[in-house]
Amino acid sequence: MKALIIGNGQHTNRRILPALKKIFNLKNIIISDRNSENINLSLNRINVVNYDYIKKSNINFDITIIATYPNSHIENIKIFSKKTRRLLVEKPISNNLEFIMSDEFKNIYKNFSIYEGLMYFHHPFYKYFFKLLNEMDFDYLESKFIIPNKLRKDDFRYNHDLGGSSILDTGIYPISLISHEINSKLNIVSKNVKFDTNLNIDLYGGANFKSDKFKKIKIEWGYKEEYKNYLYLKNKKYEIYIPYFFSKPQKFIPKIYINKSEAATFKNFDQFKRMYNDFLLDNFSNFSYSDFNSLVNRYKLIQEIIND
Repeated sequence: MKALIIGNGQHTNRRILPALKKIFNLKNIIISDRNSENINLSLNRINVVNYDYIKKSNINFDITIIATYPNSHIENIKIFSKKTRRLLVEKPISNNLEFIMSDEFKNIYKNFSIYEGLMYFHHPFYKYFFKLLNEMDFDYLESKFIIPNKLRKDDFRYNHDLGGSSILDTGIYPISLISHEINSKLNIVSKNVKFDTNLNIDLYGGANFKSDKFKKIKIEWGYKEEYKNYLYLKNKKYEIYIPYFFSKPQKFIPKIYINKSEAATFKNFDQFKRMYNDFLLDNFSNFSYSDFNSLVNRYKLIQEIIND
């Protein structure tokens, strides 16, 4: 089987490629690079080729992963959805929220096998959370994904024209969680989004909700001083804390704490490998978060949060 990765940046080399290398039935992994002049499509397992050559060629792929800047995702979806059996777009599917709500995008998404990739949905943490929601009632949910505001000045996250946006970078994780699983009567009580006028991007934010399932939901995201990445649930009897719920460090041993005591431990787990393997093997039940209605729900919620 042959895989194509559109984009040869940090995310491809740090996350995508190491995960794909672990999937042995992928015989050929092609990485497209706008700066590469190498157009030799050999039988080597990994090969870097010129983007324009791939774009103009008649070569077809079993899976394609789009990992470019968010502002180019729609263009690449239109091109490569016709060159692959199924296509995975690394979040966000686009920074153009109006286009996501359009009939044109709906037709593209439904007529081709296109999915948005959010790796944490493929980790045992999420299955544990889903089980808790079905077995217990909770009063309070809190989730944060914040990274230190120490990115390189040339990082695309600070570049509005490339699709930089904290809510589409880290905010999409807690937002996708609550919009997918707790969307019934989910109402915004308050919100606070901090825009940087010099960078012309949303730098960080937070929002409080209520729903028929939770009396209070609190989420935060963005680029601030201290790293935070967790899910916290509370009712009258239990406090459940899951650190590193979304992104996980290498060699991380996943643990879940109940009432401040260690309650469950999982093996070290590559959630990117599981996501790509699910995609390759057509395990689309694990992509329920990426069906069209769920996709639209999270971007409508994002739109509601960032609009005045």
